Amino acid sequence: MKRYLFSLTGLLALLLACGTGGQKGGFQDQLPATLKVENHSYLDMTIYVLRGSQRFRLGIAPSATTKVFVIPEFLLFGPTTLRFLADPIGSTQTPVSQDIDVKPGDEVVLIIPY
Repeated sequence: MKRYLFSLTGLLALLLACGTGGQKGGFQDQLPATLKVENHSYLDMTIYVLRGSQRFRLGIAPSATTKVFVIPEFLLFGPTTLRFLADPIGSTQTPVSQDIDVKPGDEVVLIIPY
């Protein structure tokens, strides 16, 4: 019986020693990049992120509100140059931001005037 208890205790100690629960490294622990849109316009805006010639829809920023969007992880490879497009619903104008270098964890603020 003592031998069985000793073996069980030894096995338990071995399992506890192997389960270290250390922190993971790399990009996976980083916070996502976000886009904060302050829409002061009277029009709702569809917000897109542009990378090169590709366009990805982030969502809608209702008029006279502030909305935060998460920039998809697959768009960022370290510091990445992005542009943002605000497409007003019911209008033909589509303003585009300048090039902005964005990396994981950044918050970009886009202010849409009246």
